[in-house]
This record gives sequence, structure tokens and C-alpha cells, in this order.
Amino acid sequence: MPYYIPVTMASANINALKILIQFDPYTNNQTLPKGRKWEKRRRLESEVINKLDSLFVVDFVYDEMSRLGLGNANKLVSMPFPAIETDADGNFNNLEDFNNKLNRDNKNKIIKFLYTGVFYDIIRNPEFLLKLFEKLPENYEFHFVGGGAWNTVKKFVNELGKRLVLYGWRSSDEVKNFLREADILVCLNNSITNQMSSKILEYICTGKPVLNIYKVDDCPSLKYTARYKNCMDLKEAEITPEILSSVINFVDTHINMLEPLDDIMKNFKENTDFHAANMIEDKLNELLQNRSK
Repeated sequence: MPYYIPVTMASANINALKILIQFDPYTNNQTLPKGRKWEKRRRLESEVINKLDSLFVVDFVYDEMSRLGLGNANKLVSMPFPAIETDADGNFNNLEDFNNKLNRDNKNKIIKFLYTGVFYDIIRNPEFLLKLFEKLPENYEFHFVGGGAWNTVKKFVNELGKRLVLYGWRSSDEVKNFLREADILVCLNNSITNQMSSKILEYICTGKPVLNIYKVDDCPSLKYTARYKNCMDLKEAEITPEILSSVINFVDTHINMLEPLDDIMKNFKENTDFHAANMIEDKLNELLQNRSK
């Protein structure tokens, strides 16, 4: 959301607790100008933090904000990235829906790789990913639901031909159907370290194999994929025979593999909206008790 919203809330002259949740960095947002404007953002964000009663920040952004010394550190609360939807009792939604079948049992059939979401020309450029598919077996198809970075994508339309399937933007229900039909889910991460798409956690909740492509060594997604066995982390680099062999081996050994539901729920319980709501409720009760003293 635009930063004027937290600025307005923090400055409001009201007798109420002021609590916000922050997913992306503001001061050190690497998509924004640096120099004097960086210093201005730092002063403004510190002022906002000091005026709030509490600011919940996703863990990888919290680490950076603490390192920069923004505002009153006691106001900041580190929160695990809450990207997984649950029901009122904290049970994962729709896990069984994706975990109920195996799609392929013959590696000679068409194998569908799926990416859903947005590409960006600078921070999430798909050139490495598409070059990789140029060199992978002919029965590997790349299906792209979403948009962005079309100048890069269109360069590969002729080279990949029918192996590059472009759907454009689709409804959330249609995306779920694409996820059900896919064999391998592809996550393409950012080239910056303090912003992360929720896509990796959405993919993990299907139980399906995930090819997680990252651009920087300290990519935030790696702390999540480390808890997910049905995944291959691949750093962008020169495409060598060794890289191609490793991807093919991952496909051959994981295409009929599903992560057990119990393991997903156990390993990613802290990344649910239910856990986040409980954290906020606990902090709210703590602040109310302190105010009543």
C-alpha cells in the first residue's frame, strides 16, 4: 500500500492503539531512488515507527530494519511471512484438493512446468529461465499464466514454439485448475533480497515438485525451500551440461512425488494467517494491559 497511509495513521490524533503490518521495505526499497531521497525515507519511516504502538514486519524485512536502526526497536515485531490461508480453526485450506492425485507416470509424455504471476524487466527477469527451457528436453513445456517482461518473453516465442504456452491473466479459480494440471511448479525469485513473492509458499501448499530459481545468494525464499523436500533450488548461472542434467534428474525423480500433508502443516504452521492473527491478538492484549496500568 502507498506509504502515505501508514503516515496518516501514525499521525492521527486518536485515542486508539495504532498497529500496522509491513510486508515490503520502505527506506531500503531497492526499486526506489537512493541518495537524498533514501535519507528522507529513513527519517520518515523512523518517525512513523515511533508514533505507532507496534509494527509487525515480515522476518526478512525486520532483520534489515533492525540493522538500519529505524525508529524505536521496541516497537518492531518480527513476523513469519503469513502467506498461507487457513480456516477459522487454523487448518490449511485446499491442501487435499491438490494432493489427491499424481499427474504423470511416463516421462516420455508432455511434462508441464507452470509459472503463475508477474515477470519484471529488472528485478524478476525471465531470460535465464527461458534460455534454460531452450536446452531442456522437447517434451518439457513451459506454461505461463500472468504477464510482464514481454520484451524478454517474446524473444523466445519462435525458439520454443509450442513448448511455450502463454495464457495471459486468468481468474483465481482458473489458476487453481492450472496448478492441479501442472507437473512441476516454477518459482522465479527477485534480484533483490528484501522483497519476496508469496508464490513460493502458495506452491509449497500444493505438495507438488517446485523448481525454485533464485538470483542472489541470500534470497529470502531459500529459508522456506530448506523445509520443503520436494524442491530443487537452482541459482541463475551459465547453463552448463551439469545444470541441465540436474534439472532433468530432479524431474525424473520428483515428478510423481507429493509432499505429505502432515509435513507441510507441521513445517509451515508459522506461515499461516492464523498464526499471524494470534501474534497480533497477543500483542494487542499486551498493549491494552500496559495501557490500563
